[in-house]
Amino acid sequence: MLHEILLSLSGHPSPLLRSASSNPTNALTTPERALLSSLAHLSDLHIHLLTSTAHTATAHPSVICRAVASATDVLHLAAFRRKVRVVEETLLRKDAALVGAYDIVPLTAVGAEFVGWGRRLEWLGRVLEIMVGDGGGGGREASAGCTGGKGDRFFFRRGGGGG
Repeated sequence: MLHEILLSLSGHPSPLLRSASSNPTNALTTPERALLSSLAHLSDLHIHLLTSTAHTATAHPSVICRAVASATDVLHLAAFRRKVRVVEETLLRKDAALVGAYDIVPLTAVGAEFVGWGRRLEWLGRVLEIMVGDGGGGGREASAGCTGGKGDRFFFRRGGGGG
């Protein structure tokens, strides 16, 4: 199960992780299902951001938006993937930080390694929504896509730049 979780967090969709977190008849306890659900949410955010940044970086008419999408992938999403690799290396080394007696790995310990990433990935998703025109704001502005003024309002005037 740990391999499946790490693969899913790395950006590979996992039907096993989805069914384990949503099927109430399986052998998992309610807290385990909740933790798997939060890890599945992180995985979904990461996969969505990977596809969105790739599309925006290649197809958006604005050079600035293409640069922001590329930077999002190269800096932020790469940092998330590095974190997944660090957790995997820690598990493979059987480091006591994550691996307990008899090689038991508490799922809560793995989940705790990713605290804070959900908020960061959600914020990055919001930035991408603003760039592609799905950012709320209503009517004509939402369909206009990314503009300098719209980006300025999001980052500086609305307090959106606290990511």
